[in-house]
Amino acid sequence: MENCEKSLEIDAKVFRNCGAFELLTWVIELQSQQGEIYGRYIDDVFMTSNMSTDVIHDKLDWMNQKDRKHIQITYSVGLKVEFLDVQIENYHGLLKTSVYRKPAAEPYILPYSSDHRRHIHMNIPYEALLQAARLCSEVYAFDKERLDIEIKLLLNGYPPQFLKYHFKRFFRLNQVLEVCTELDVHKYQMLHQKLLHLPTRREKKYQRQTTDGNDILVDKQWNRKILMLSHTYESGPSTNFRREFRKLWTKYYVYKESVVKNARTMITALNNPSLNDLLVRKKPPASLLTKMEPLLSSPPSKIVLKQETEHKK
Repeated sequence: MENCEKSLEIDAKVFRNCGAFELLTWVIELQSQQGEIYGRYIDDVFMTSNMSTDVIHDKLDWMNQKDRKHIQITYSVGLKVEFLDVQIENYHGLLKTSVYRKPAAEPYILPYSSDHRRHIHMNIPYEALLQAARLCSEVYAFDKERLDIEIKLLLNGYPPQFLKYHFKRFFRLNQVLEVCTELDVHKYQMLHQKLLHLPTRREKKYQRQTTDGNDILVDKQWNRKILMLSHTYESGPSTNFRREFRKLWTKYYVYKESVVKNARTMITALNNPSLNDLLVRKKPPASLLTKMEPLLSSPPSKIVLKQETEHKK
């Protein structure tokens, strides 16, 4: 459709090459001059345009023909495109976003019967709703995504009462219960804008690294008032390990003459190793590899030793 703003997604592997820097600069300047949207994540580029479909195809084909050896651009042009995990639609001049999942992606969620600590299962509904609220620009798209999340969790063995409590907990902590009960559009827009501009976990980690600016390793002081213990979590009797341990600790170690009566116990649970941990050998982290001391001269092999002894004889 001509004279209608369109969205297009470009999967351009060439943008990693230095030779395509000039072409990328030209695209950015063109979008800036026309007042259009431009976004890029590694090899994926998203742009909006008010040009006709034929003109867009001609420009993209020209970019492909400019350097066939190094430039290979696959693109999709339309009123609805997918960019990463977001589906973007041009609805009468307004851009609407919703959650997008690739057809080949398996909808895997940690089963409720898995041998993991309960707080991990508690975080899954909250994080799923958090992502949906960040990506969905309308309350009805968010409600549809919420239903999809609920069905997936039910199929993976999550109890209905468990889901009801933690779904309500998400709306209660964000103070938007009206979105859950009435699909309040105004309240949802406030929630969407608030969560959309919150820094992600990776962004928070990057901010801490840039603000601290101190890479010197400092030995932690041993706090004698804290006793840290760890145990392997397993469903069954060990579920109540913390409670039973604290009862025994209070009964036998917390008395008037005890030297550890003021010590605070911190109990952490470890997961059993999975098949991935047992069968896959992972490369050590870069921090460990860079801090390894160079090996001294290797001892001579047995063959060399044998030759030396024969030479002496």
